[in-house]
Amino acid sequence: MKKENSIGFYLFQNLLLIISTGYKINDKNIFSAFQHGVKEYRDFVFLQDGVIDNDIDWVSQVENSANILAQTNQHYKNAIFSLLKVFPADHQFWEYLAVEEKLYYSYITKEKYNNIKKPVLEISDFEEMSYNKHNLALVPIKGMDWLFEAKAGYDDIRNIFTCVFNGMQMMDDIDDFAKDLASGQWNLLHSDVRKIITGENLINDENLDRFEERIFYASGLCEKYSLYTLEQYNNALINSEKFDFPELKIWLTQIIEEVKESITLVHKITQ
Repeated sequence: MKKENSIGFYLFQNLLLIISTGYKINDKNIFSAFQHGVKEYRDFVFLQDGVIDNDIDWVSQVENSANILAQTNQHYKNAIFSLLKVFPADHQFWEYLAVEEKLYYSYITKEKYNNIKKPVLEISDFEEMSYNKHNLALVPIKGMDWLFEAKAGYDDIRNIFTCVFNGMQMMDDIDDFAKDLASGQWNLLHSDVRKIITGENLINDENLDRFEERIFYASGLCEKYSLYTLEQYNNALINSEKFDFPELKIWLTQIIEEVKESITLVHKITQ
């Protein structure tokens, strides 16, 4: 899931409205109740992410009489209470949610493991982690599939968003390359840079500042993965053209232009 300063925050904040045009909504009360439950669950995940990533100012929490742990727990309870008004306790939605939550938490555990062990990663590892990191965003889409008649199949929509997730995650990893390296956040880009350093026996004899980041740009890795990002977003846009998702098309078009500008900037830096 995404934080407020990320490119995906708007998308996740407005996901149901964005995809709602792809469904025949014949009960606005049910849709409204579902929206509320999804919002509470989304807020729970956002707050939980902050705790897991250790992004919390605990001193401020005490001094301002705040308690993010209590807030997180309350959002989760609110989400369950609201969603039970839409899906009875014996509905398959709950089994589906449990499966997706297990997948999401397995991603978090694997991410922490990778940060410590720093294994060699491949693009397949990246795409698996990217999907698992964002899979909870697909739960509302599956829920809509159960509640209303869909103009597009769930698998078609999932394919669109899988490309979106890959594009967003790669964009984040590129933008945060130096920050993630400093904090010990291990990913495919760092793994590839280490492959180059090891394979070419590169040594930072002069103690160059931002040594790994220089290699990331000079080796062509930044351009390579920027083009991958562009490809993923273009695939998402092409697939979304088949369905009635005007807001998604607008968002994708804007993001694609941003990626193109970034690629142009990379060319200038590396030439």
